[in-house]
Amino acid sequence: MLVLLCCAGVARADDAAAKATEARRLYDEGQKLYNLGEFPRAIEQFKQAYQLSARPGLLFNIAQAHRLNGNFKQALFFYESFLRGQPDAKNRAEVDRRILEMREAVARADAQQPPAPSPTPSPTPSPSASPEPSPLPSPSPVTSPVPLPGPDDVAAHSQDGQLGAPAGTVPAPRDSSKPIYKRWWFWAGLGAVAVGAAATIILVGSGDGGGAPDTDFRIVEAY
Repeated sequence: MLVLLCCAGVARADDAAAKATEARRLYDEGQKLYNLGEFPRAIEQFKQAYQLSARPGLLFNIAQAHRLNGNFKQALFFYESFLRGQPDAKNRAEVDRRILEMREAVARADAQQPPAPSPTPSPTPSPSASPEPSPLPSPSPVTSPVPLPGPDDVAAHSQDGQLGAPAGTVPAPRDSSKPIYKRWWFWAGLGAVAVGAAATIILVGSGDGGGAPDTDFRIVEAY
């Protein structure tokens, strides 16, 4: 019995050592992927390492990867899970600040989603009305023919041997040959464009990126 108990203890120790070695390997691989910006793959490695070792620091690293990948709800979950497993963490103040940031980011994302459209009732068919006879087209008025100008009228409107325009015709306005850069509306429009461009540059330069959390790439050493 003593020999069996010793063998069982050695087997459990070997199994625990194998799990610890595999968890450390997964953690190192996840850290490499994290540094390369491969956040989804790094998250998978950190999760597998946590399943083998249950180290709380891995939860913080998973939260960081989710935040940098834009998954604010998942980041909030893992920040809170980290504090549940390690409430007296050295970086407690930082984690509390991240939790507040993630809650604000989730609230902004929910506010930007359009509401679900309400189902529209099907229209009630209106009772069919008996068709009314279409009215007969009214006869078009007969217009009297316009008399053509006679020789006397043509001679009266001629000028310097050239045939003039009939009486009552308004002469077309002359096309102005003033260049476009000498017109007042050209300079007014150019000034408005310059003012708008300057205002856009000021707004872009003073913006905060839509309120997204800052990118802090630091993770904790889980081993």
